[in-house]
Amino acid sequence: MDVRMAGHGLATEQASEEVLADAVRCRVHESLGNVTTANAHFGQAAAILTERRRIKENTIHRRRLINVIQAA
Repeated sequence: MDVRMAGHGLATEQASEEVLADAVRCRVHESLGNVTTANAHFGQAAAILTERRRIKENTIHRRRLINVIQAA
């Protein structure tokens, strides 16, 4: 086997592992409430979901106020 090919294969394998690891860290999962597996594993999911709920409530409140003002 050519040494250059073996080295290339190793680099490709490492790159594949890095891409997979990055996808696992960065990809959100609907079954986990749209947080990453890393967030769920390290216990950050609850805080993230709470913050999202707070932002959503504030957005809805702001939109209602805008609608009331526009209707007046």
